[in-house]
Amino acid sequence: LFTPVLTLFLWLLYVRRGFTYMEHLIFAFNVFTFVFLSMIIITVVELISFDYVNLASFFFLFIGPFYLYKAMRNFYNQKRFKTILKFLLVSFIFVIGLIIGISLLLLVGIALY
Repeated sequence: LFTPVLTLFLWLLYVRRGFTYMEHLIFAFNVFTFVFLSMIIITVVELISFDYVNLASFFFLFIGPFYLYKAMRNFYNQKRFKTILKFLLVSFIFVIGLIIGISLLLLVGIALY
């Protein structure tokens, strides 16, 4: 549900690039697809190894952000410094949105319980 909001933020952040909202939406779907497929693979590996291998924390700390940075650098074709600044800004907005979303779900869960 947060994808359109993140896409709107990317669209505003890269307004001079000439990409349409739909192109940013496809980029966001690509990134989220990578995250979801990676999490499925990580879950299968953890189930097979009986939780002996904990890859989820490694993924969220290193591979996920690295993929987002490389995807932004490749798709938007900007220099490293600009990409890093925009990556940090997008990550900050994503974390804020995640906190708000989890808080709302928590409040709805408490209200329904």
